[in-house]
Amino acid sequence: SFSECTAGDEGGGMYVFENGDVSLDGASFSECTAVKDGGGMFVYSSVGVSLDGASFSECTSGRDGGGMSVWNSGDVSLEGSSVVGCTSGSRAALYLTAVDRLALTNSQFVDNIASQTPAALFFTSRIAATDSILRNTTFFGNSAPGNITILAASPLTWDCPL
Repeated sequence: SFSECTAGDEGGGMYVFENGDVSLDGASFSECTAVKDGGGMFVYSSVGVSLDGASFSECTSGRDGGGMSVWNSGDVSLEGSSVVGCTSGSRAALYLTAVDRLALTNSQFVDNIASQTPAALFFTSRIAATDSILRNTTFFGNSAPGNITILAASPLTWDCPL
């Protein structure tokens, strides 16, 4: 559990740089702050990131990723996770750039605020894979200019039954 943590740069609660796989089960980031990216957690150049049951609550970043920011890494997977009430000085509560694939399932993004679009999720793949997926994930009450919640600059399949 990471609570009321502060970083003068990236990763208010956790900073991971050029590491192997990052795997967390039930991790909680609450009221963490980063001056730059990744209010709760920042990962750069990792083999992969897997979070099961993680929660990011009321975390803040001065730039991208109010809850979490992942750059230049392998596959990113979030299962049963929540990102609630996070604030980004730039883009998205969950900011993923130049990652391989995204699997975001059974998760929720609620009441996140960003100064630039999107409010909740920014995603780009460095390999342009077509098997990134959003499944059974809800977005509610997120706010950014233009009311844009998700910005995917790479293929992202959203299983959204109507």
